[in-house]
Amino acid sequence: SLDSEEVIGTPQSGSSRSVVTHPAIDEGFAFRTNLILAELTGQPVEVKVRVVKAGTDGVSLGEKTYALDPYQRLQRNKVVREVAGVGSDDPSAEFKDIELQIEAAGGTGRALAIVTKIDNNPASKRADIFTLGGAIGGSPLGFGN
Repeated sequence: SLDSEEVIGTPQSGSSRSVVTHPAIDEGFAFRTNLILAELTGQPVEVKVRVVKAGTDGVSLGEKTYALDPYQRLQRNKVVREVAGVGSDDPSAEFKDIELQIEAAGGTGRALAIVTKIDNNPASKRADIFTLGGAIGGSPLGFGN
């Protein structure tokens, strides 16, 4: 089954990383990107999200930190625009081939990061594209390892 432990793993207790990168994100006329964060262990965590143009050696277009309470789930719609500081209704803002870098920035909890890239055409039969990142933070190794 798709929800078996073998398929989804155990992000609340498995290995964690300090940074998760979601590549090939687009946001604008054709697609919108949403970010879902979920704290997994009952402890607070801060998560920093950075928008980076691919192929620029990490040049940031903006960053934002989200604080999660124990077991809190948070969804941010049009997250690329939000993090880059562009108005959500600005039709001229097009982002293509963007990376979202999601990093544990503080706290003792662990967060799971899910990014959705959604086709904006209501007539399209295209399904949502989900990119799943591993658990971040909360590891005895610290945030920089």
